[in-house]
Amino acid sequence: MIQVTRKKGNKNMISFRRWIIISTFSLCLIGLLGLTLQLTSYKSVSHARLIEDTQLLLNQYKFHGSVLVVKDQQVIYEESFGNANRKQQIPNTPNTRYYIASLTKSMLSTAIYQLQEQHKLHVSDSVSRYIPAFKDQPSLTILHLLSHTSGLDQHNETTGPVSADDLITEIHSMKPVDYPGHTFRYSDSNYSLLAAIIDLVSGMPYEMYVRTHIFEPANMKTAGFTKDLPSFPDGSTGYTNPKSLQTPLYIDMSELRGSGDVYATIKDIYQFDRALSNGTLLSSSSLSQMLTKQSSLYASGWFLGKDTFYHTGSIPGWTSGNFVSLDHSTLVILLSNQNLRVDDITHIGFTIMKETQRYKK
Repeated sequence: MIQVTRKKGNKNMISFRRWIIISTFSLCLIGLLGLTLQLTSYKSVSHARLIEDTQLLLNQYKFHGSVLVVKDQQVIYEESFGNANRKQQIPNTPNTRYYIASLTKSMLSTAIYQLQEQHKLHVSDSVSRYIPAFKDQPSLTILHLLSHTSGLDQHNETTGPVSADDLITEIHSMKPVDYPGHTFRYSDSNYSLLAAIIDLVSGMPYEMYVRTHIFEPANMKTAGFTKDLPSFPDGSTGYTNPKSLQTPLYIDMSELRGSGDVYATIKDIYQFDRALSNGTLLSSSSLSQMLTKQSSLYASGWFLGKDTFYHTGSIPGWTSGNFVSLDHSTLVILLSNQNLRVDDITHIGFTIMKETQRYKK
């Protein structure tokens, strides 16, 4: 999702820098990095070879977290590495809960398309119809927010709490950096505005809507929202690197409302992916619309590869990746409680995805 830089200030301001260049070229880097795992040369791989190659790749990146790989609805690899709490030596397990960062956006996008199915909004609607503060930007639509083509800048995300109303005020106060629909510019601000639209249109807080209409029907039993995940049973503590006990300055989750405030396990993400593919959450036509490319990189809440839709995420202490083949046959889910580069998590996900697609029983 983001690369992090810290600015000194009275409020411990954390300013997020655009990582779009990294994301743009991450697919090109796959297979080109000299230190990364090379795929086997034969047409198919055995289960043993798949496990061996996956372990080698994850060890190479000193991956700490949980991994789930599924093909044709069968779990073919599930493993956890490192500790959820290093001081207490509590290991990561498949039941460990992680902040999933920008994987949240795929869920919020799903919520918007559900509300469109309910005829409560349309993605072509002007944002000002729901958030009057944006009446000075009449051409800005919900679809522009979903696809990061709004031209809105990234708001500052800090360690202190912010109310939902104040967050909207802050986003509106920033001068747009481009015209709506002109260019792709990744910004958490887009999804914080979408969360506010869900508040209004659904008649309930965004968090309650997601619990009721996404977590529950998808059977995501251990997913949720919290500002203090490390204190939760099975909660993970985020770390800066594979060996250190150092934890970064944590962003207050209110700053990430709608864009990165969900926690989940690898099983929860698997349940979400399944519920999307089997029609539990969206009709096939709505899913197709959500996955329609709006720019060279992005649809609505998902990046698009050649034969994969996916999203990655990163906040200080946690990194995530969710990769789904377009035919829904193969899934690769990576949740980590340490800082990893976005291009690294992307490379790991696509390498495992390609290897898994060549796996034969």
